[in-house]
Amino acid sequence: DLSAYLRGDATVNGIKRGLQGMLTSALAGEGSPRILAEIGISTNRDGTLNLNAGRLDTALAENFEGVGRLLAGDGENQGVMRQFNAYLLQVTSPSAGMYAEKRGRYDGQVRQLDTAIDRQAALLEKKEASLRARFESMELLLSSLNAQGSYLTQQMEMLANMTSGGKRR
Repeated sequence: DLSAYLRGDATVNGIKRGLQGMLTSALAGEGSPRILAEIGISTNRDGTLNLNAGRLDTALAENFEGVGRLLAGDGENQGVMRQFNAYLLQVTSPSAGMYAEKRGRYDGQVRQLDTAIDRQAALLEKKEASLRARFESMELLLSSLNAQGSYLTQQMEMLANMTSGGKRR
């Protein structure tokens, strides 16, 4: 679940707070309405928007220009939707803003991890070569000891035969 990775991210949380601030802040300038709640758009506790269609219809019928100014702005002030658009364009820009910053940071972390993995792989290869060499030495030693054991067994049998005079019981 991708949301689990982003839930504690300070940048994502900052963007969320910035967007929530735009939803609840009063529009600069004169006139009414000045906040989205006045036209029936509110924010739920989970961050989703709630629309009171009746209240919006009433606001549009009674003050269409004011609702337009709140959403789109006028010559002096940006409306809520223009603020949203400008903010989202800024933070999602592939060359600047949050997206570019995060991508650069994550690419750097990936490069660091790749370097660490390569370094560990080289160490593991050296360790494997060392262990193989030790294993081969142990095999040679074991083979030598087996040969010596066979030789000693043969010598003991010959000695036993010599002391018994070649007689078998």
